[in-house]
Amino acid sequence: MYAIKTCELTKVYRGSEKPALCNASIQCEKGSIFSLLGENGAGKTTTVKILCTVLLPTSGEAFVAGYNTVEEAEKVRQIIGYLPQKSHVSIFFDWSIWDNLKFFSAMNNITGLTFKTLAKTLLKEYNLWEKRNELFRNLSGGMQQRVALIRSIIHDPDILFLDEPTSGLDVQARLQTISMVEALKKQGKTILVTTHQMDVAERLSDTVGIIRSGEILLQTSLKTLKEQYQGKYSLEVFCDVSVTDQIVAFFREFSSVEVLHRYPPRFLIWDGEDIVKEARKKFQTLEFSLRSVSLEDIYLKIYNTVNT
Repeated sequence: MYAIKTCELTKVYRGSEKPALCNASIQCEKGSIFSLLGENGAGKTTTVKILCTVLLPTSGEAFVAGYNTVEEAEKVRQIIGYLPQKSHVSIFFDWSIWDNLKFFSAMNNITGLTFKTLAKTLLKEYNLWEKRNELFRNLSGGMQQRVALIRSIIHDPDILFLDEPTSGLDVQARLQTISMVEALKKQGKTILVTTHQMDVAERLSDTVGIIRSGEILLQTSLKTLKEQYQGKYSLEVFCDVSVTDQIVAFFREFSSVEVLHRYPPRFLIWDGEDIVKEARKKFQTLEFSLRSVSLEDIYLKIYNTVNT
């Protein structure tokens, strides 16, 4: 049994003719991290809200730990933690960290000494104990995100839904959040993460799914996905926009090259070194970067958002 599963999930919002989700089916194994990748508006948040019982699907079904999110919504809520995309909307700005955690813990029947022990342990673990009486509004963005994550896990849920957990954070805060998610996985949690930051997904994921315009384009293990592109290279050309068409036209002459992106030009290449040598001769003033294929490159190829 999958910890998280959707079957032909569809959601059409009132007043819209185009579905936000269209027959979307995903599966997440217990104890793993599943990253749902896609641009803003692709359907990531809608998927998470249905799984967290915040939204009802128009059709299809969703299951969390085997529970139907519509028919057994209360059971689902008891075993999940949910970090919304805009985490601040689920926190009282004019309350202290401590008062926020106390209030939301009580909603999960965690009170008294049990709450105090859990809150103290988590606040110390995430370096927030000394800030426990600070108002939420006075915290940095990274601290606010840590508080929101503690709020999501203080009741020790088996399954976590983290919607864009690193969006808008600076480098240090993002790395701290990633480390927190990695630690939660080590505790045996099942985690579904939505993100459009490919470096985050590449570091965290066991499995990735790519969603575009409400449709699932692909779902597979990160290891399998990267093995499929072994021996291929990513080439990025740093140039002025005025010569982009010339560069794209040059590389299109090679059967072992695919255009991934136009501005700036990026290509997927086999036999990369020989092609780059020819390109350097033709465009002597330009700078080229040749490297192994990353998840971002694979995402661009599959997503095909740019008309190349």
